[in-house]
Amino acid sequence: MENDHGQQEIFRTLPVGYRFSPTNEELVTYYLMNKVLGNPVPPQDVIQEIDATELYAKPPQNIVTFSSGEREWYFFVHINEDFFDESISIRIVGDGIGFWKQTHGPEKPILNSEGNAFAFKFHFTYFSGSGSNPKKTHWKMEEYRLPMEFYTAKKFMVSKEGGMGVGKTEKRDGLS
Repeated sequence: MENDHGQQEIFRTLPVGYRFSPTNEELVTYYLMNKVLGNPVPPQDVIQEIDATELYAKPPQNIVTFSSGEREWYFFVHINEDFFDESISIRIVGDGIGFWKQTHGPEKPILNSEGNAFAFKFHFTYFSGSGSNPKKTHWKMEEYRLPMEFYTAKKFMVSKEGGMGVGKTEKRDGLS
C-alpha cells in the first residue's frame, strides 16, 4: 500500500505531456520479463493486467479507458495455450461482433542490443462485423511474446494457462 502511494506521487511529479513510450526491447526486457519472473513492474495504471479471454470478449473501445487524449494502452495478457499456436491468425471477439486479424505476415523477431532475437512481435488489426462482411477499423495491436525456450530455460512450468505477453493497443486517426 505504501509503495502504491509512492508511485502515485511519482506520477504527479511528471511533467505535462509525459507519455509512456518504451522501445520494443525495453518493453520486453524491463516489463514483460520482469512480470514473468515475478520481479517488480510499474504500477497497474501504466500496464494493466488482463486475461486473453477477457481481452477478446469485447471490442477494443470497450476495454480501454479514454482519458487525457491517450491513443495507446498497454496490457499484460495471460495467454492460454490456444494463443501460443502461431497458426491462429484471426481471433474472434465476443460472439462474432468483430475479430483481430494478424497482419504484416508472420511474427517479427525482437533483437537485443547484441542483435540476438529474444522475443517476438505480432501485428493485428481489428475488424468489426462478421467474417462475411467485415469493416476494417483504425484499431491496431502489437503483441509481444517470449519464446517457449525462455520458459523452459528458466524451468517454468507452462501449463494450459500458458504464459504472459504484453499487448500494445492503439487507436490510429480515423472514425472507428
